[in-house]
Amino acid sequence: MNPIQIESFNTPLIAAIILLTTSVSCYGEGGRKLTVPSVEIFTASPFAMNEQRIQQLRDKGEAEYKLYTIDRIDQLQQVLSRGLPSDPVEAKQEALKRFQSMDAALSHQFESTAKGSVKVLQYGLDRYPAIVFEGEAVIYGVTDLDVATNYYRRWQAQASE
Repeated sequence: MNPIQIESFNTPLIAAIILLTTSVSCYGEGGRKLTVPSVEIFTASPFAMNEQRIQQLRDKGEAEYKLYTIDRIDQLQQVLSRGLPSDPVEAKQEALKRFQSMDAALSHQFESTAKGSVKVLQYGLDRYPAIVFEGEAVIYGVTDLDVATNYYRRWQAQASE
């Protein structure tokens, strides 16, 4: 099993067993709690994220959480192309009709996945799941958002020492 990694987008930092066993406070200078205002979650179908937990955290309003299922476009394309005619012209027309008649939820999924794919390139992410905090650090290999947040806060506290 690969160690969990926390990488700064400026300097890589491997946080393997030491991070797991180190007990570092999650509070910054003066006892103020360190916050995580922006969290972007990049995943693919095999790596299930607890969407209910993400929604609970969103509802708390402590941070902004965005979930991107990167392989969702492939899944949506399969659904939209199912049963298309074999004639290329007819298939194109039918696909266009289906695409135009997509409901708002399906359209939002396409848009979200496309945005996530662009961000993957911007951040240089090379595997999933990946959780990006404040656009500055990424944690790979963790599907539990609470665990990832604790890793990030520990890393953040260590970096400020």
